[in-house]
Amino acid sequence: MYVMKNLDELPKEIWIEISRRLGASDILQLRLCNRTLCKKLSSRAIWRPRCYEKWLTHLQYDPFHVELKPKDHSWFYHYRMRNHIETRISKGISSALASSEPYHELFPRFVHYKSSHVIPFLHRVIKNGYLRGTAGAGIGMDFVSICHHLLMCMRHKHVYELFGQEDMEYVHDAEVTVFFRLSAMDSSFDLLLHHRDRVLQMVHSLVRLEWEEFTKSPATLRMDRIVGCLMQALNNNKTWTEERSGQLHLEDFILLRVYAGETQGHPLLILTIVQTLASMYGVETVLCGSYLIIRDSKLLAGETYLTISTEGRPKIFTKRRLVQSLKRILGTNERVVIDQILPSILQPLTFKELVSTIFRELLPLYNKSKWAGMPFPKNPQVYRQLYPHSRQPMSAEIVRYFTCVYKAYELQSRIEMRISSLCSVAIKEVFRLVSRLYPGDYSYAAKLLHSRGVDFGEHLLKYDEWIFQLHSIAVERSGKLGTFVTSTRDSYPMCVVGVRSFNNGNIYYTLMNYCGEFFIELSSNLQEYDAKENQEVILSFLETSGFSDLGLVFSQLDRNDWRLIPNDRIKKLLL
Repeated sequence: MYVMKNLDELPKEIWIEISRRLGASDILQLRLCNRTLCKKLSSRAIWRPRCYEKWLTHLQYDPFHVELKPKDHSWFYHYRMRNHIETRISKGISSALASSEPYHELFPRFVHYKSSHVIPFLHRVIKNGYLRGTAGAGIGMDFVSICHHLLMCMRHKHVYELFGQEDMEYVHDAEVTVFFRLSAMDSSFDLLLHHRDRVLQMVHSLVRLEWEEFTKSPATLRMDRIVGCLMQALNNNKTWTEERSGQLHLEDFILLRVYAGETQGHPLLILTIVQTLASMYGVETVLCGSYLIIRDSKLLAGETYLTISTEGRPKIFTKRRLVQSLKRILGTNERVVIDQILPSILQPLTFKELVSTIFRELLPLYNKSKWAGMPFPKNPQVYRQLYPHSRQPMSAEIVRYFTCVYKAYELQSRIEMRISSLCSVAIKEVFRLVSRLYPGDYSYAAKLLHSRGVDFGEHLLKYDEWIFQLHSIAVERSGKLGTFVTSTRDSYPMCVVGVRSFNNGNIYYTLMNYCGEFFIELSSNLQEYDAKENQEVILSFLETSGFSDLGLVFSQLDRNDWRLIPNDRIKKLLL
């Protein structure tokens, strides 16, 4: 009988199985034992799944970052390299939190890193939130919050890219080139990335069920089948239950929220998804304002027209039926419709026209989130049902910010307006918003507008000034900081994140509720909330508010007193 003398005599397959029960650091230590183990534990079968789990799975859903896969023998070295970069990033963030340097100076520090190396790490930290896995990893709320702001800064780059293009060609892939970039203004962008692939795969599965018949059909019938499959996939994915009323909100312009099933989507956005699917199946289409032209060589007119109502119902017209419909709606004769109206509504959109339509017409019109438009009473249960995947409503403030950036860019791009006071006011407002809301965007705004904030009297703020401008958080020493209270108008707990006293004796608290909204309230209108007796409620509060800016003030939850502990920056300001 053969007796094994050393563990390294075990076959490679056994070591692969053992490695699945070990952490990466344990495997790295085992590799140092001898050459045999070093070779066996460098196997592609060990390190490839770990690379995908930590980084590549998230990146494969991201069209903005194409990550080159390593060769079979280099998966271990790829993991080691990525892990080393991630460790440096983590240490850099931790040291920045412990230092007193201005907050806005943290962002350029990470610019030299390749974004595909940084984004998966930031996303993983944010996804865990304030509670899950943070205590054991030594990650506090302040660490999560800075990761959130860094990730938003990196994603905002894609929105800025919408404005710097002068492409006058007709837009053929608006779903990716326009609406996907527009979705990057959503701070839940990375949480929702995988939903797009899931819906498209579902559509492909439904189409394949009748593949033979589908391939023999003319373009219009193929498009009808594609649209039917898309609507079925989106309906199967939807998380909202109310009937479609035709009322649209900010979320309806965010592509990934539509794929996640949290909203129905604006008709123009749905048409761009259909256009993407049509191109996958060889159907030629052209995007117009309210219609998608379908090229069909088997029809006498050579084309049909797809439109989608505000209630989300698709309809395909032949040219004759479209003329008759417009004639009836507008109350005019057929010649006027053919000669004047059809050429106008069937004019293909250029990239610039589509961006202009979104920022000049649509977003200013539908400027409220679903949550803001909901009738009272509101509660955490409804909030979680409304946003099960994104975990937060779409911010109206960030939409106003990018609308302001677009208007400033548009004014500056017109030569006759560059020297006008209106252009200067618009650019000044952009840098004011950058310094107040998103200091990490400074380099994007400066490059796009060929200007500097200091030229317009706008400076990046110190930390205490920044959090006051951002959420009216005043930093004063108080025993109430970090405690939970309720108000006479809201029975749900809110966290005291700031305190401000006045000479007349009045004390005002800055409060944050479960969905990350900030309020100013007079202390006499508040009652202390017994957090110790309602520990589950507090944990639910922190879970729901995981995408809020709570970490700008606090670092940890004290589970003895059940109050939040100020972070190092706030402690230094309180000295």
